[in-house]
Amino acid sequence: MSTRTKLGILVLFALVATIVLNEINLSFLGNEYPYKQGLITTADEYSYFSPAEQLLKTGEWNVNSTGEKAYIRTPGYGIIYFLALALGGSHAFFVLKCIQLLLFAGSIVLFFRLIRLFTDEKLSLIATAIYALLPCFSGFTYYTLSESVLPFFVLGWLYSVFVRSEKNQWLMLLFSTAALVMIRPQLIVFPLVLLLYFTIKRDKLVFALLVGLLPFVFWQVRTMSILGHWPDLHPIYSSTNNTLYRPPHREMTDLFRVWEYRGEVFHGTMGVLSSDTTKDARNHSWFSAWRERTGAKDSKSTQTPSS
Repeated sequence: MSTRTKLGILVLFALVATIVLNEINLSFLGNEYPYKQGLITTADEYSYFSPAEQLLKTGEWNVNSTGEKAYIRTPGYGIIYFLALALGGSHAFFVLKCIQLLLFAGSIVLFFRLIRLFTDEKLSLIATAIYALLPCFSGFTYYTLSESVLPFFVLGWLYSVFVRSEKNQWLMLLFSTAALVMIRPQLIVFPLVLLLYFTIKRDKLVFALLVGLLPFVFWQVRTMSILGHWPDLHPIYSSTNNTLYRPPHREMTDLFRVWEYRGEVFHGTMGVLSSDTTKDARNHSWFSAWRERTGAKDSKSTQTPSS
């Protein structure tokens, strides 16, 4: 059996396993957690998807909202949704799910090709099987998050860095760099480190990196021309927002990270405090979060736990 056949079987099996596992997960969720056409809803999807919808309606790429966040999030994942919207219309989320599954399948191929650059076929297949079949690597595939597509673009970028046999390596590096940074701007640190290394080594691929970073640079120039300042790499918080995502939300996020690992507890607490910040509401929210975390069952107690 050829290597291509073995890899094809592995990809097909992993894809089926991922679909079955996630569909079972959806069946257990029932009405307890919202999802659309098989994709689990997240708090971030509005900032990703609203610009694509606005582009179709008004011809302008921005969130249908007031404040700075209307313009500033990089459009990488939103462009993928725009493609799903253009192809699927009212079934855009189903098309997006199919795209995310295909990108996961593609990431398996990229993972194998990347590992194969450094070791033999047998070890490469074993490592690829671990990546393909463990749910921890495909856990976000059914979510409306950029993390659902990020493995494909991270592995694509890494492969374009290390492969030297491809004639069009510079094109691969150019496009993979542009996609990676426009989807997840925080990952720009890796192209920048590689840029420094290539500059020191006088590697001609430095030009591919520079051109690949241009879309992100242009986007930042656009953002600063609109806002009059640079918002940072993760621009979801602003005092101009008429939503939860204001500076106090950022501070509470940093505070909860000290002890709370469950996002639903944090978001539930913030949901209460968004409409009621009286002392009773603050104490109740804090105590409820503490009681859920510790499993305390003393419902008669009305005092908040000491920190």
